[in-house]
Amino acid sequence: VFFLTNYVAEHESIQLLVGRFGYLGIFIASVISGFNLVVPIPIATFIPLFLESGFAFGATVFTISLGMTTGDILSYWLGRMGRYVIHESPTHGHWILNRLERAKARYQYAPYVMLFFFVSFAPIPNELTVLPMGFLGYRFLVMVPIMLVGNFIFNYLSGMGLLALFL
Repeated sequence: VFFLTNYVAEHESIQLLVGRFGYLGIFIASVISGFNLVVPIPIATFIPLFLESGFAFGATVFTISLGMTTGDILSYWLGRMGRYVIHESPTHGHWILNRLERAKARYQYAPYVMLFFFVSFAPIPNELTVLPMGFLGYRFLVMVPIMLVGNFIFNYLSGMGLLALFL
């Protein structure tokens, strides 16, 4: 990414190519990156590339955060589908579901707090918390704002750190 950003800084044609896709292109790339099961490269590492291509920092961070949250939402629903598959399965996997349900009843709010800190500060895939929370049926409408704010914090801090490296 560092090589690519430096390369783009020297080549106006690549900046124009990246700029042509606009914020919609950043959003789509962020959805793909946010669904880390597909592409395990955090899109925030490309913030210097987007800025060199003429995008505004705040709008770029917000667009990336929306895209990553959309990817996280896909992960949540994948977890929900996994629950359905296990619930409908004739195998003996129901004991796992029962144990997880007891843990969910015991720790109702802790996973939301953990989700916030995990999404905001951990540079690893959000699916590690979002998929299990979807599987356990944690409230979607509570998780979405947590993921959006957490992704914004993560991308803002990452972007500021990367900018400090390039300045």
